Amino acid sequence: MNKKYGILAIVILLILIIVVIVAMILLNQNNNTEQDYENSMASGLEVMNSTQPVEEIERYDYNQYITKVIADQDMVNIYFNDYRYYAIYHPEEAYNLLDEEYREKKFGNLETFQAYINQNMDQIFTSSIDSFTVSNWDGGKQYIAIDKEGKYYIFQENVVMDYSVILDTYTVDLPEFLEEYNTTTEEEKVAMNIQRVFSAINDGDYRYVFEKLDETFKNNNFPTQEDFENYMKNNFFQNNEIELSKTESQGNIYLYEIIISDATGQSTNTITKTFVMQLQEGTDFVMSFSV
Repeated sequence: MNKKYGILAIVILLILIIVVIVAMILLNQNNNTEQDYENSMASGLEVMNSTQPVEEIERYDYNQYITKVIADQDMVNIYFNDYRYYAIYHPEEAYNLLDEEYREKKFGNLETFQAYINQNMDQIFTSSIDSFTVSNWDGGKQYIAIDKEGKYYIFQENVVMDYSVILDTYTVDLPEFLEEYNTTTEEEKVAMNIQRVFSAINDGDYRYVFEKLDETFKNNNFPTQEDFENYMKNNFFQNNEIELSKTESQGNIYLYEIIISDATGQSTNTITKTFVMQLQEGTDFVMSFSV
């Protein structure tokens, strides 16, 4: 019996020894883990507070940002094709692209603009840029493009792809025109205005010319705009080229004899007309011509 109790006591003692050993091992591991954590945090703070410069990433072809400068000729073609696309397929968007002052003076409303597009659809569809000039304009650029038919497309750019459009050189006074007009003689101003008149005639913009006619002359010869249009279509060429022949002045009235030919070359005939013009305030004028 005593022998049995002796063996049991030995077993219990061994168990206690094992438990103590395991506890000591676990405690030592926990202390090491906490120390590692503290060392890691200290190392991180040391890196964060370091004043050593950060090494720059080496540049390779695939991680460089490349800025490409678009040439003026490419930019003109982009604007030209962009406007033509809207004019052909979305005329309401093309109407909104027009310079606001020009839009109101030239067309007044979307319906008039759509009629203009329909009337000139074939020319718009097949047109291409023949020449262009570039100048600074109100903090941006102005591209004056002329197509193969002699039609003007003036793009006034604020920033790239933010632009407005003007389709002629006579409806509104462009800065280039004003600069030249204000520094020239009376006779040369008349010549410039006659050129504007024929630009309008070649564009089929008979309203512009009709509104410039002297009231007495208009009432005696063309009571309505339709009468005037019919006369112009039957007595002038579709595309007119002019040559100033003789000049005469009577006070503030200027008479210019003009020889008119067919710019398309389809006819060898010429027309001679005398234009009478009186300059008004600013760039305005009134006119008449031999009927």
